[in-house]
Amino acid sequence: MPNPIRFRRSLPLSLATLALGGLSACMNTDKNDATQALTVTVKSKAPAFSSSVSGTYGSGAAKPGASFTFEFYAAKGSRLSFASMFGQSNDWFFAPDTAGIPLYDAAGAPVSGDVTDQVYVWDAGTEEDQPPLQGSNQAPRQAAPNTGPADPDAHVRRVPEFPVAAFGSAPAKPGDSLAFEFTAPKGSRISFASMFGQSNDWFFAPDTMGIDLYDASGAPRNEDITSSIKLWDLGTEMDEPIGAGPNQAPRQAAPNTGAADPDDKVRMVTDSAYADVSKILSARLASLGDGKFRVTLSVLPESPTPLSPVVYQVHLGHHALFTPGAKDAGMGLERLAEDGNPKEAAMNLAGYDFGRAGNNLHVTLMPQGGGKFQARIDVLDGSVTPVGPGAFSVHSGSSPIFAIGAAAPAGLERLSEDGNPADRAAALAMATGVTTPLSPVVWAIANKKDLLFAQGSPDYGKGLESLAEEGNPKALMDYLASQGIQSGAAGTAAFAGGASVSFDVMPREGDVLFLATMFGQSNDLFFAPGGDGISLWNGAYLRSGDVTGDISLWDAGTEMNEAPGVGPNQAPRESAPGMGGPGEGKVQPVAAVMDGFAYPKVGDLIEVDLSAK
Repeated sequence: MPNPIRFRRSLPLSLATLALGGLSACMNTDKNDATQALTVTVKSKAPAFSSSVSGTYGSGAAKPGASFTFEFYAAKGSRLSFASMFGQSNDWFFAPDTAGIPLYDAAGAPVSGDVTDQVYVWDAGTEEDQPPLQGSNQAPRQAAPNTGPADPDAHVRRVPEFPVAAFGSAPAKPGDSLAFEFTAPKGSRISFASMFGQSNDWFFAPDTMGIDLYDASGAPRNEDITSSIKLWDLGTEMDEPIGAGPNQAPRQAAPNTGAADPDDKVRMVTDSAYADVSKILSARLASLGDGKFRVTLSVLPESPTPLSPVVYQVHLGHHALFTPGAKDAGMGLERLAEDGNPKEAAMNLAGYDFGRAGNNLHVTLMPQGGGKFQARIDVLDGSVTPVGPGAFSVHSGSSPIFAIGAAAPAGLERLSEDGNPADRAAALAMATGVTTPLSPVVWAIANKKDLLFAQGSPDYGKGLESLAEEGNPKALMDYLASQGIQSGAAGTAAFAGGASVSFDVMPREGDVLFLATMFGQSNDLFFAPGGDGISLWNGAYLRSGDVTGDISLWDAGTEMNEAPGVGPNQAPRESAPGMGGPGEGKVQPVAAVMDGFAYPKVGDLIEVDLSAK
């Protein structure tokens, strides 16, 4: 008989090709003649697992400044996907694209650090969108779930970007102009603010609804928009005579030297000398094609003031710059209106660029060693939205959480509309598991109990360890043969993906069947019946049919368990046999070990059939 070959580290994880033993199928016949023959077939099954690990994280929404953390194991070549609700929306969610986030680099090293640039905001297509933070059918404001009408576009798609930015490095003097460009989706609006430079806290801006970028037919607008711009008083600093005040930007010794405004509410300027904006500036909106626009602010030669650099926001619904009749919201507009500096406002309003996930959260990967990872989702202090608890998947193909351009799969609606990931996680769990090869099958026919092992006792030391750790059947087969037991090994190598092995036995009345085959993606697990074996007789006749229900997944107790399909000391990946730590010291069902790992159902991976001749 050729020498058996153990799993090799260099072989791929599609373990159907792994060599486990150079054994020909053989049988040792008992000395007493048998009169009836039985064919036993052991089949490896190929379940359609789309995730190797899946689950949920979080028990409630994470508010700005809070975070979620979850852990998982992943083999080389794996990717991470997750989904969490954008809380201030109808049905938006944060997630990587369908390729997922690679967990290992090209050299096979685990990825560590910030991976936020691989996360986006998506629309589940299950409920009609309302302006974020404003909609009455959004989770923070809805009277009950599913109060909003259906989305007319019932497909998962990327949420577009809604740019927020500062533009300009110096004031535009009379006769000069400022022009800024941006891209905006259909249905959106533009708002901006620029300081009336010769004032204490005045600024130019549209009203709260901004300026429509598209007309009623959906065509981009090209026209003069001067009439849409108003002159506002922020109410943060007491007014002084225009162009003469010592606390106005061109003359003040330092920012914020002026007295507080006794009327601290945002309001329109009513001074007739300045309220007519068209005598100070002109503004034009131009479409540049493909959703791109330019706004040009031209300061008239006779203007009494320069214009500061601008802060602008593309938005749905009303803008977030200010609310007439209310106090300044403290988002940075004071620095613009008093000092002409838009940068603080742009930074504080960044979260309103809803399509950029990184403006509201950060995602970090932290490898823990041994194929274990920790992922952390931090909701930024300045986030405009809470983030819902989520569902995650570790996978090697496309993300099983959603498909771009397809209808939302089961459970995604509740996750993205109500922040409840339970249904989506349950659907993922149905297709989660580790596919494994089976080793050559050691079998024996005998009229006794506990032939291969005794539950709750240490391994007999007769070869089961080699089978359960390395997939090598030789030692156990030789032992059984030495005892004169009708026995053998079926198969010459690992088999998977629907392949099977068969062997014939000739049992005597009262004999039972024992068999064992390694769960290949483990440290020391094997499939086998319990100590009573598999009954072969139905009265005076041999049984036929599926007996998979008599098979369990066992832990030999000889090597410490690692995550299935991931552990570096498991046969497909170990550098040499016996590299793992000590096991539990006794043979027991893997469920009794409580190692914290998830294992597929026995019937998902193996099938055992009897066929009487």
